[in-house]
Amino acid sequence: MARRVIQNSFSLLNVDRVRLDKKWNYKNVISPYYRLYYIDEGRGLISNGEGKWVLERGYMYLIPAFTLCDLHCEKYLGQYFIHFFEDSGNGISVFNNNRKIYKVKANNRDISMQNRLLEINPGRRINRSDNPKDYEKNIHYQEYEALNNKQSMSVFYETQGILFQLLSRFLSSVNNAEPRHSAVTPKLIDLLGYIQLNLKKNLTVAELARIVNQHPDYMSRMFQKLTAISCWSRT
Repeated sequence: MARRVIQNSFSLLNVDRVRLDKKWNYKNVISPYYRLYYIDEGRGLISNGEGKWVLERGYMYLIPAFTLCDLHCEKYLGQYFIHFFEDSGNGISVFNNNRKIYKVKANNRDISMQNRLLEINPGRRINRSDNPKDYEKNIHYQEYEALNNKQSMSVFYETQGILFQLLSRFLSSVNNAEPRHSAVTPKLIDLLGYIQLNLKKNLTVAELARIVNQHPDYMSRMFQKLTAISCWSRT
């Protein structure tokens, strides 16, 4: 009898509890990692071409890697946030065909797990700025990867367990999701998935173009048009 084996694991980047104001207002945000938010006070807004999601107290939100969105806070917003990369043994992301924004009602266990993640992973806050353009740089990713490598075995496994449990809260929505039309083509979805799962490698534009069987210049232009970021800046 074939055994079911989990092929995915996660690398923690940031975890913190913050209070944001109207300066938290960023457009065309697209990140190579997951964003998970829990809102404990105030209100905010996530929006993109598919809709709008009000960030309200008592709810958790998941933004899968390479999901384009705008982030907005009108007055103030109390937020737990977790940023993490995904690794996959079979090259398939958990949210490979469901790159949209998810929302679930948080329970006491969810909140306890996020507090525990904060406790066992000190020094993971974003010290520079809450502007993604400031902290989404390879040098910062490398800093947090170094912290992951310094984790004890017990902290590493507990961190993985917490991330799995929090992510599982959104999986019923994935299983029940209806296929949706998107401007993002299947080739680009495959490309984003490949980039997401191979960020530790020194990827080149030529290599990425071969994956989707396109000329490098054409692939780069389409990538920038549909994701609002330059392919050259990610490779």
